Amino acid sequence: MKVLIVDDSPVMRILIRRTIEEHNPDETVEITEACDGEEALGKVSGTNFDLVMLDWNMPVLDGLSFVKKVRGDGLDLPIIMISAVSDESSIFDACEAGVTDYIEKPVRPTDLAERIRPYLP
Repeated sequence: MKVLIVDDSPVMRILIRRTIEEHNPDETVEITEACDGEEALGKVSGTNFDLVMLDWNMPVLDGLSFVKKVRGDGLDLPIIMISAVSDESSIFDACEAGVTDYIEKPVRPTDLAERIRPYLP
């Protein structure tokens, strides 16, 4: 399984990576990281990811713009947005753009593991 983690915070990338690794010890999960949406676009176009996990607020290209671009290019893969943006209007916008699931920050590793479990092997 191939997972792309996109967040400008190295701490969040580590939290997400460790959560995936700790809850899938018997599965081979290849994790790639990007620090913004533009870097992630370059990685998505060259690899068949099974799951993308990304933040909304990032420099260069934000998460919502990334989702719109990926969906506009016809890529149909699960995208989980993990963000501190929590108003209903923004969550609705993210879902309309094509986000598969939306998790509000702050998030505990156990809660994160529970929410991403359906998307992992």
